[in-house]
Amino acid sequence: MVANIISQERLTKYLKEAGHGQHRALALYGWNIQLSEAFFPVLSASEVCLRNTICTQLIALYGQMWWNNQTLIDRNCSALRNFSDLIESNSAKTS
Repeated sequence: MVANIISQERLTKYLKEAGHGQHRALALYGWNIQLSEAFFPVLSASEVCLRNTICTQLIALYGQMWWNNQTLIDRNCSALRNFSDLIESNSAKTS
């Protein structure tokens, strides 16, 4: 049943590692999920810490409503356009 939920492409990696034994491959897949779950609290706390630090610095530089600060917008407008172009370019390559 689980093998029907996991894409064949993803399952193939586990089958290869498990010597093509489906039971062992699914056990490895389950172990990978448990390992990922173990990292989640640390990653989540790190993300919140980073986001709060960035926000604190932006407030210090551009004020409480930093997201609406024209200096910040003008300074980063071309960088945002370049980033947007990069995303669109990469998206076109993977489509």
